[in-house]
Formats: sequence, C-alpha cells, structure tokens
Amino acid sequence: DSVIGSALITAERSGNTIQIKSTTYIHEQAVASDVWNINHNLNKQPAVSVVDSAGTEVSCEIIHNDKNNLTLKMNGAFKGFAYLN
Repeated sequence: DSVIGSALITAERSGNTIQIKSTTYIHEQAVASDVWNINHNLNKQPAVSVVDSAGTEVSCEIIHNDKNNLTLKMNGAFKGFAYLN
C-alpha cells in the first residue's frame, strides 16, 4: 500500500504564542483499493471530495472514525485522490 499525503499549513499568532494549523489534506491512493483508510490529523471531521485517477469525481461512503482518521468505502477498487478540508 503506497499512500502519499500533503497538508496546507497555516500559522496564527496570539501575543507570544504561535499556533500551527493544518486546514486541508490531500490523500493520494497510489494502489487501487475499494477501502481507503486516511490519517489526516486535521482534528475535525472534514468535508471530503474523491476523484479517480482520470479526474472523475466519485461517490463513496465516508466514515469519520475520529477527529483525525476516516475511512472511505467505494463500490470498486481504483486509484485516485481524496481532498479533505
């Protein structure tokens, strides 16, 4: 299983404290699968959009396991990307 993730990082300053936040996460599913397990570390239940390797948007079941992990269940195995925000 080869999975690549990336995040957009933002920083907020309040007085002498700087808080680093990740606001989006892009998951690349490089191996075709009908179940994608994603550790995004966004500390929330993000909105999710999924596209296959051809760029076609795909519907799937989204299960928010907790504030930092989710599972996507598809009707068939494929490679692609999940965009979380």
